[in-house]
Amino acid sequence: MNAKLKSSVEFICNSATQADIDQIYQALLIGRDRLARMNRRALTAGTKVNFSSRGVDYTGVIKSIKIKKAVVECPVAGTAYNAKMQRVPATALYNVPLNMLVAA
Repeated sequence: MNAKLKSSVEFICNSATQADIDQIYQALLIGRDRLARMNRRALTAGTKVNFSSRGVDYTGVIKSIKIKKAVVECPVAGTAYNAKMQRVPATALYNVPLNMLVAA
């Protein structure tokens, strides 16, 4: 942690009032929205991305981008069958928040 962050955490833990914590919370929400907007501009459908969820790292391709989330297609173990009953690699679709995605 850098000194600025350390002093901020110390302030929150030791002397912040409820009003201070509410302002900090609002600032965090605005910061997250800003990061999501930046990712939305940087990422497009077809971009290969990485994200992690519950300790598992995933790699996939963006299928579509919504307002705050993207639909990511990730390969999974096993096989599936298409309309012609041919075996094809299995995939799963995940709704992932844009601030969790990192371009691969």
